[in-house]
Amino acid sequence: MTLSIRAVRLALREVVIRVGLFLADRSGVWRYPFHRDIYNAPGDRLARLNWIYKSIHPVINAEKGSGLEGYFVRQRHPDAPLLPEGFQPERVVRLSAVGDLMRAHGLGNSQGKLYASVADRIFGADVSFANLESTVIDIDANARGLHVTVTRDEYEAYKGYADRQYTVFSTANNHILDGGVQGVSSVHDLLEADGFRYVGTNPTWERRRQGVIIESNGIRLGFVAATSGTQEYAGVARSWDEYL
Repeated sequence: MTLSIRAVRLALREVVIRVGLFLADRSGVWRYPFHRDIYNAPGDRLARLNWIYKSIHPVINAEKGSGLEGYFVRQRHPDAPLLPEGFQPERVVRLSAVGDLMRAHGLGNSQGKLYASVADRIFGADVSFANLESTVIDIDANARGLHVTVTRDEYEAYKGYADRQYTVFSTANNHILDGGVQGVSSVHDLLEADGFRYVGTNPTWERRRQGVIIESNGIRLGFVAATSGTQEYAGVARSWDEYL
């Protein structure tokens, strides 16, 4: 009986979510950024539904009334005067930047598929950069609420595509300490073993507060990273001075 009641509740929840997503899509209200942060209220069901909606339909429109789309429209034209008159580039470096890489349902089974439609845009650049918004530890640690940690399979899925990988990662974000010392160390070990450059956390005191400099086509690019705060979960909060 208990199992049947749970199944009914899950089915009703699925129906509510689907109806909510349908109504939000028809209204078009979530196709634009919000004027306020709806995630300020913990456990807000509207915020959770908005998260699901944006995962399915990424927001590609600027906030209404912001004027951002008009501001950037001229940059879409190759003849726009973005550089001083008479400027002649001697060298060119293409840089791609990707947002949060973190846990998602099905990620572990998406190796070789995750970047299939965008691989050239990301890894076709001379230098590719991404924010590594997760630590790599045993997923059973999620019992303590470490919901953004990933397994090794999930890490393998998002670190690159085919024989192409990211050039440099940022490891400074609010979830980097979700797995405690073990989580930070595991990220460092994996990135070092795979030959990645990373900035934001450091495996040794000597590398503290150092940026990363990468040279491509005779041009030197510098990377620094910082975060304004980190999560603290039960049994995880410690002194992190040697890592940040």
